[in-house]
Amino acid sequence: MVYVNWGRHAFHDGFRSLDALAGAKSEWTWQALPSLDLSQGVEVEGLVAEAKNEVTQVAYGIPTEAGVALFQSATFRPWSPLTLVAGWRVLVHDRDGWVGLFKVGGALTLWSGAELRSRVARNYRRPTLRERWLPFPVANPELRPETSLTTELTLAQRLGQDLEVRVTGYHTLARDMIKTFGIFPAAQTVNIDEAPIWGVEGGLRARIGPYFSLEVSGAWQDVGRYTRQNPSHRVTGSAVFSHAGLTLALSGEWVGGLHMANYGRDPMADVAQLDLHAAYAGFELPIEVYVDARNLTHADNAYVKGYPMPGFSLFGGLRARVW
Repeated sequence: MVYVNWGRHAFHDGFRSLDALAGAKSEWTWQALPSLDLSQGVEVEGLVAEAKNEVTQVAYGIPTEAGVALFQSATFRPWSPLTLVAGWRVLVHDRDGWVGLFKVGGALTLWSGAELRSRVARNYRRPTLRERWLPFPVANPELRPETSLTTELTLAQRLGQDLEVRVTGYHTLARDMIKTFGIFPAAQTVNIDEAPIWGVEGGLRARIGPYFSLEVSGAWQDVGRYTRQNPSHRVTGSAVFSHAGLTLALSGEWVGGLHMANYGRDPMADVAQLDLHAAYAGFELPIEVYVDARNLTHADNAYVKGYPMPGFSLFGGLRARVW
């Protein structure tokens, strides 16, 4: 497989950039045994980019980057309810040197509809061009890649086709974690030396009759001392009714544990948002009429101090399918 991505970015503050990403990937898979599947491959990638401030006519020297990766994985099914997965990846990059990654996991069917999944993985993420060179002029071209070791355990239960419940516990130890603080364009992107994070998340998805569905998810995390713009808990949900071309969707979000500083300092009020979407597409023509009402309670919400979100807002429109 060969791929090429080209992008041009222009922002109101005068920042302009062009970038081209090209690469090739080759992967081989085969069945070594009836219960063992293997795959391995190689991937090469290169990036060429340029950026300029049109206001001051200052050009940024973005170096050309290239890398090559070798990878291999195995899937083993020693027993019909049990699946084991293991893999590794070695990346050699001209800017960051070499990085070794791995993953080990498994899935076990406990009883009908119930599955226990576990995973341990070392992850790697390079900073994007936006994180290294934007927002102008608060850029950080010296950002280092982020690595993390994640361990997670998930229990999922499905009851027929109408109900699914899952809960996951996890621990992540991130090094040089890439974090952006503030609101663009006056933001700051930095590396955090070491950030251990414990968390639990879960969700419920239900289908009630032929026309109604419900989905609820929640998450809690202990972020340690790095509480700045890093909420500790979040709950989201939606209820949807759909019949004869009519769709009514009520969705909401509650976010708490917000702070504007680390170590739990400068706390902020929780964010609570409730939205309504209504649409009708039961016409003979391929058109849809819709209305969106956001922040139904006109709550005074803000994720960042000094940057309040809009109050009650009402939008409407018409969608038409041309072909």
